[in-house]
Amino acid sequence: KAFKSMKSNRPRPTAIEIPPDILAAKGSATPSPAAQRKAPALNLQDISQAVAILEKAQKPIIWAGGGVIISEASTLLTQLAGVLGAIVVTTPEGKGSIPENHQLSGGVGYYGHGSSGWYAQEADVVLAIGTRLTQQMRGPTAPTSSQQLIHIDIDQEVVNKNHPASVSVIADAKEAIKALLAKLPIHSNKQPWPAAFKIQVTQEFSQWLTDTAPLQGEIIKDIQRVLKEDAIYVSGITNIGYWSHFYYQVTHPRTYFTSSYFATLGYSFPFALGAKCASPERQVVCVIGDGGFGYSLQELSTAVKYGINVVAIVFVDNALGASLHDQTTKYHNRVIGTNLHNPDFVLAAEAFGAKGIKATPQNISIALEEALF
Repeated sequence: KAFKSMKSNRPRPTAIEIPPDILAAKGSATPSPAAQRKAPALNLQDISQAVAILEKAQKPIIWAGGGVIISEASTLLTQLAGVLGAIVVTTPEGKGSIPENHQLSGGVGYYGHGSSGWYAQEADVVLAIGTRLTQQMRGPTAPTSSQQLIHIDIDQEVVNKNHPASVSVIADAKEAIKALLAKLPIHSNKQPWPAAFKIQVTQEFSQWLTDTAPLQGEIIKDIQRVLKEDAIYVSGITNIGYWSHFYYQVTHPRTYFTSSYFATLGYSFPFALGAKCASPERQVVCVIGDGGFGYSLQELSTAVKYGINVVAIVFVDNALGASLHDQTTKYHNRVIGTNLHNPDFVLAAEAFGAKGIKATPQNISIALEEALF
């Protein structure tokens, strides 16, 4: 009886079966009008509160996410940084919000790593724009209770979700930045960050990168030397992709792409095909691991069939590397299902009618030049 009672309280599954003749039948329908996305109305009182905090800031930073890129607000954001004297740090999706060779660029924050951590710890005000402030911003990069956080985002569900804000501005990034600039003294050109501190951060982080990932750095630098400034670089979920967040230098928005914090394995090659279709005149390169490439190897057929000239740089370690690392370091070397049996990727490419080139870390720039030209 107890079993019957428990079973009767469970929701019953629902199955809908549609007969084949109904599926094949013709009918008429009136499509609904396309949904119109409206940006929320800007609250100027929120802007005034933000300005009051920013005017008193001694060491402000701007934390820029992918929303700045989507809003096409990069030029305005760089202008705002100059007015505030603020260091701009970004998420990986926000790379290009400010040219990374700009004197106010503070680099990328990613899971507590990056030069951004040095600035975040010193900042008294954090102006977050177009970012969810997710778990990527943890450790030294996470906002603290001693800092004032101004959070600007078009999605009200995002603000105050992961970190409480002193001031919340629900608005499109570009409109909010315009409103801030309209109320701030344009010619103040504050310089609250000591030049010596910025030099120290740059040098110490550069040394940390060299000590931690020297081979990855040389590979990424060699790749970038070959590419044009407006080339589209798709950073896959692979070791080289992660280190690209720090090593690859972006000077223009929409030239660097990553899958955001969901870490979608295998996305980068199909994404690169779409990017090349959208910008056929530009170089498009994706870096991808052998595990990720296995998800979309068949798309070589799509690339050849439609003449989509993308370069996929496949890094082969015969493993699902990140998961294998977790198994060996966190789970007492219990290795299950992470070692791969790969094809010869050069022969696989040629079988589809594409060009396959085998490269080593030492000759990757030569191989890339051959692939591009």
